[in-house]
Amino acid sequence: MARTDNRRAATPAEAVQLETLRTASVPPRQAEFAGSLINQASGGLTTRQWWWVGELARQVSGEESAPAITNVGSVKGIVDLLDRAKAHLKYPALLVRANDRHIRLNIAGSSAQAPGTINVCSAVRDNAGQRRWYGRITVEGEYEPSRRIEPAMQTAIATALAAMASDPAKAASEYGRLTGHCCFCTLPLTDPRSTAVGYGKICARNYDLPWGTPK
Repeated sequence: MARTDNRRAATPAEAVQLETLRTASVPPRQAEFAGSLINQASGGLTTRQWWWVGELARQVSGEESAPAITNVGSVKGIVDLLDRAKAHLKYPALLVRANDRHIRLNIAGSSAQAPGTINVCSAVRDNAGQRRWYGRITVEGEYEPSRRIEPAMQTAIATALAAMASDPAKAASEYGRLTGHCCFCTLPLTDPRSTAVGYGKICARNYDLPWGTPK
């Protein structure tokens, strides 16, 4: 049985999917599972259960299946790192690298579709000023990839997210040493003390990380 402390109400999109599932003709082999989700929904479902609501709704509607969700581990370290920077920055964010692409992570605000989750998008904006959406990480550590990215890229991003979730400070440092740029502000690292730790002095202060200390 799913843990009840991770249950939540439906987003507007999930509410539509739930209604689709309620009114659709579900194949017999899926009817019991669908019925269980429908019966539990009034008390909230876990993120994975809501994913299954959407998946079953897509199947009975003849739509393309959604990408599989991947658990990348606890995101508490990432959230704590970004939260610490809110005292200094309006929109704190950090970068990870996946298949030579630079991926930006930031916490979704109160007006977002899924507040408190971690947005996963491109670091660079396109000609229209938009970032490419790669998905989100839920508070339970579930990476929900965008339907518009290829499976190989989904896997690469999930791997990078798992490394960041496992040890955010280490991943941030490795990004800077690998690329020569700070993963927080994206500026090039020129001071030997910054290249040694993988991020700059100002970002170290903003994100409460060590900098310039002798080993």
